[in-house]
Order: sequence, then C-alpha cells, then structure tokens
Amino acid sequence: MKKLVLILSLLFVATTISAFAEEALTLSRALDIAKSNNPSIIAQKKKVDIANASVLQAFGGFLPTIKADAYTGNSYQKPSMVSFTTTVGTVSSTQSFITGFDSTLYVKKASFSIAQPLFNWGKISAAYDYAKLDSNVANEELKKKISEIEFSTISAYLALIKTFKLVVLSEQSLNMAETLLNQTQIMFSAGTANKSDLLRAKLQKSKAEIALMKAKNGVEISKNNLNNLLGNSLDDNFSIPPYELEESLTDLPNFASLLETGTKNRPEIRQIELLIEMTKAMETVARADLLPSIAAVGNYGMD
Repeated sequence: MKKLVLILSLLFVATTISAFAEEALTLSRALDIAKSNNPSIIAQKKKVDIANASVLQAFGGFLPTIKADAYTGNSYQKPSMVSFTTTVGTVSSTQSFITGFDSTLYVKKASFSIAQPLFNWGKISAAYDYAKLDSNVANEELKKKISEIEFSTISAYLALIKTFKLVVLSEQSLNMAETLLNQTQIMFSAGTANKSDLLRAKLQKSKAEIALMKAKNGVEISKNNLNNLLGNSLDDNFSIPPYELEESLTDLPNFASLLETGTKNRPEIRQIELLIEMTKAMETVARADLLPSIAAVGNYGMD
C-alpha cells in the first residue's frame, strides 16, 4: 500500500511539473515576462537607480559639510646641530651647538570643522535641478525601452503564430502533393497519364517538402527571437494557445487625434524638453563657478 501511495505521489508531481513546463504562453504573459526579464529593460532600470542616487547626492549640497580628524601616537624628534663660524683676520673658528632632546613624545590631536554654504548664486539649486531632470530623462528612457520591447514582443509573438499557421498549410500542401503523386502513379501504370505528368507530380511534392522544411525552420527562428526578447535561453521550449487572427481591423482614430496623442506621450519628445531644461541648469552652474561664494565655516581643535 505504501509503495502504491509513493508511486501515485511521484506520478502526481511529474504530471504537475510537466503541466507547468507545457503551460501555454499567452501574449499577455509574454509581455509580462519581457518587461521583467529583458536585458535592455533591466539595464535601464539600473540606470534609473543610479540617476535617483545622484539626486540624493545633489541634495547633499544644501546640507553642511562636517569633517572630524583624530590622531594619536608617538612622535620622535632627533636633536639638531647648529654650527657658527667666526673669522678674525686669517684665523677661523667654528663652534657647534646641539638643540633639542633625543626622546620619544606621545602625541594626541583632534580637530572638528563644519561648513555651511550660504550664498553661491544658485549653483547648488541648479545642480540639484539638473540631477532631478537627469532622473526624469532616465525614467523616460525606461518608458521608451518598455514600449519598444512591448512592440517587438507583440511582433515576434504574431510572427510565431504566422509561422505555426504556415507549417499547417505546408503540411496540408504536402499531403495534397503526395495524394496527387499517388494518383498520377496509378494513372501512369494504367497508361492514362504520361511521363511528364508523373515528373510534374514528383516536382510538386519536392517543392511542398522544401516549403514545409522552410516553415519549420521559420518556427524555430521565431521561437529564438521571442526567447531573446523574453530574456530566456534560446533552448527554452514553450507552446502557445490556439489563436485565430481577425480578418478585419477595428476602426482607428483619425490622424489628427493620433498625432496629438503621439506628440503628447512619446518619450523622445519629453526627453528633448528635459535636455533643454538641463542645459539651462548647467549654464547656471557654469556661471556660478566664475563668481565668489559665501559659506559659514567653524573649526575646533585640541592637542
């Protein structure tokens, strides 16, 4: 009984794993995987994180700078010799004196300083604005990458459906060619078809076989392309659910509406606007570098 339960459990686990592995890849699931695993999107998300960290770094310019130093240890001072030479007539006399002590001294020092910018012609504010604009540019680039990957994923998914349909049509064409060849061979044996008819049927079958081979290769190429967009290994296998393409397109908005929406939402246009604002901020920083700035500085030290 225990062996039976164990065998049934193993069969259940194997069936579950197989069902999971063969889970159909829908278009919405493919888009979710692409947005999570695509290398281009992942790399751009890292750039967004770096840009956001730069914003925090730029904000630190408004805060005081604190510096603390401490030192403790032994200091050795070697005695120094001072020599004086006096000359009287043609007689010179040199006298040497030794100053200091040949000893080791224990030294302990500490210092503390704080500096707070007071006025710098808007340099810190402009640098902070520049960092925020750069972060916005990075986010717009992320939106652009996601939009491009979504479009490429949809195109690759539909191309895969097309190649699957092409394989089915090619198989049907090959079956028809084989049926025609069989009928032609029977007719040729009966003397109702000539040699050219038989050769023509064989040629049609060869063309159908080549077309089927190309269609199957197209399926593999389309799968590799989709796997690449999803961030998967090229060897990963998956299936897609049955999908029927619509014969007609739904009504599209008019051109003026499409142009207005595209101008408003395209990341490239927003990026250009942000780059113009960034250039103005950098101009303010460059101008402030030529002018003096005012800061409050405090120091404290002890020995």
